[in-house]
Amino acid sequence: MIDFSKDTASSQGLNSVNGVDPAVYGEDYYRDIDRGSESMSHPGLAAIQRLAQHSRRILDCGCGEGGNLSRIGAPDALRTGVEWSEEGVRRASLRPGLKVVRADIRRMPFPDGVFDFVFSAYVLEHTTEPTAVVAEMIRVLAPGGRLALLCPNYGSPFFCSPCSRANPWWRAIRLALRDIFIGWRSRRALLWEPVAPIATAGHWSSDWDTTVEPALIPLLHHLRSRAELRVVQADSFWRPPSDIAPDAPRIKRLKHLIRSAVANSPLCRLPWVRYWGLDLFVVLEKGSHVGKSS
Repeated sequence: MIDFSKDTASSQGLNSVNGVDPAVYGEDYYRDIDRGSESMSHPGLAAIQRLAQHSRRILDCGCGEGGNLSRIGAPDALRTGVEWSEEGVRRASLRPGLKVVRADIRRMPFPDGVFDFVFSAYVLEHTTEPTAVVAEMIRVLAPGGRLALLCPNYGSPFFCSPCSRANPWWRAIRLALRDIFIGWRSRRALLWEPVAPIATAGHWSSDWDTTVEPALIPLLHHLRSRAELRVVQADSFWRPPSDIAPDAPRIKRLKHLIRSAVANSPLCRLPWVRYWGLDLFVVLEKGSHVGKSS
């Protein structure tokens, strides 16, 4: 059995874990998230659903209102969610079959190696210490278990978060060079760039609370420092971007044209470029020979 006795202690002082005004994460915020999680049609979410089918102990790191967690796993699976916000925990706790813990995903109240399947969906971009978050998810993953990470690939040269204020052309060149020559860089920390969130209470939209721009190639580079892990799948799901308004600014229309051209051509299968699509999706397997403490 998993010991949940640390629930209360771990939630003390959780006013905010990413520097965003906690008032942002109210009823309206989670109502919008709940509508967005009604479908598992996204290829990353569909893959998570498949991976969870035969898992007995499932952990969702940053479960929000519990929409994704409630739609995966067998009926008799132990489905646990970790969430820091009170409103998220309240909503997720109302869903049948879920055990929800209020805690910081950098320091989760679980022993080493207790979950068969661990995942996070659209969470890493809202953290301030992604290296610590990934390490913590690996810690609670059982030997032989799998970890799935899904989030926007905002650190791609082709995309950026709504919080980015960098010149888009110089940024694209700089990030492309970072990825191409990443072999020269340290693997100790994730080379993801922080951004300042722009969300405030009463004034927010999708991902205005982004705090870091995840990037697939730096993540794979970092994971090579973990000998106990094997990369099962890595994908950025290149696909044509959604339609853009005809009256959008010229620079946005030009960027949309470039992304569409790459997505609809063999260019998206080239080295490096294949990992520069809109999404970051990685599946890892923890070696079965690894002891309980990683």
